[in-house]
Amino acid sequence: MKKKSIVTVVNDFLYRIEKEVCWVAFLVMLILLVVQVACRYVLKMPLAWSEELARFVYVSVSFLGASIAIRESSHITINLLPSILRKFQKDEQKQAGSNILMCLLILSARPSGFTSQRAHSIM
Repeated sequence: MKKKSIVTVVNDFLYRIEKEVCWVAFLVMLILLVVQVACRYVLKMPLAWSEELARFVYVSVSFLGASIAIRESSHITINLLPSILRKFQKDEQKQAGSNILMCLLILSARPSGFTSQRAHSIM
């Protein structure tokens, strides 16, 4: 039996903790939203802090879930690129897909940067 390196052991331990934290945070978010709805519509006294806290927990769950999906290779994929690039190896296909995604992200970030600069100059 091959002995695991200390890095692999620590990585596996942190992965298990991350999964537990993710589902607990999701449960907290769900409870916060249910309490907010109950307070708002049943008691007619909405909580001022619960909606914002639920938003922060939602962002945390999104990032934790994204890192878990990367570890499990379970992100949503589009299978058009592998069918076009059949002659390349799998690693080259993943690299090409990552490069295309990076280009699209850069292209989508440029207009938002211009918009924020324009909004800042108006103020």
